[in-house]
Amino acid sequence: MLLKQNKRIIPPLPPKHMRNHSDEQFLKSASSFVENLKRLVDLEPKSVILDSGCASGRLAFGLMGFLGEDSGQYYGFDLRKDRIDWCNSNIATNHKNYHFEHYDIYSKYMNPNGSIPSEKFVFPYPDGLFDVVIYHSVFTHMNAKGYSNYMRETSRVLKQFGRVYFTAFSWNKYTALMAEQENPRWNFDYCYEHYRTIDENDPEKAVSIDEEYIQDELKKNGLQLIRMELKTWRKKWDGSQDIFVAVKT
Repeated sequence: MLLKQNKRIIPPLPPKHMRNHSDEQFLKSASSFVENLKRLVDLEPKSVILDSGCASGRLAFGLMGFLGEDSGQYYGFDLRKDRIDWCNSNIATNHKNYHFEHYDIYSKYMNPNGSIPSEKFVFPYPDGLFDVVIYHSVFTHMNAKGYSNYMRETSRVLKQFGRVYFTAFSWNKYTALMAEQENPRWNFDYCYEHYRTIDENDPEKAVSIDEEYIQDELKKNGLQLIRMELKTWRKKWDGSQDIFVAVKT
């Protein structure tokens, strides 16, 4: 196995229609994701973790053998019910510190019949529960008002000195220059308040939020930006996204 399991029951891999990787790539990706989180957000076996947009459990797989069975807790939610149903049937049943919930959040791109706008969704968790909150490729499919609400809720559910990790296509002067002078992979031609999109008919297909707005919302909600890594997606499509890490002060 690619992941250390410490004698815990290993669930089957998600069905291939629920993931974009081969078996080996899925496990490698899960493992490397956890290694990055250890480096970036001080992830520990005793951490209480929220994985927003958990999909079919990639991070959950990566944490097996690392997250303490008696001390650590994992909470994941997603707007796609089939993913959550699968995770509950195949992961949570044998791993009692893993919890998966479906919330019917609206997204024209991924959940067009959803009933809860992202800008109004209240996280169903008590204040100060989590050490770490994770958003991987969530804000690449969400408008700026949704991002603002999620940062407000993130600050509420994080413990003091807890950390948030998220990825985004951030729009800044460098991005604009690249769009003018070269032929970027993504053409964010349709402009809205604090964000841009590649498709005006399906705005959440791919979203780039203004970097200044990203940072302003962090500050507004008591989250101090401690790391920003601008990736290579502006020049070529290699699956990369910009990385942001902030701490609740």
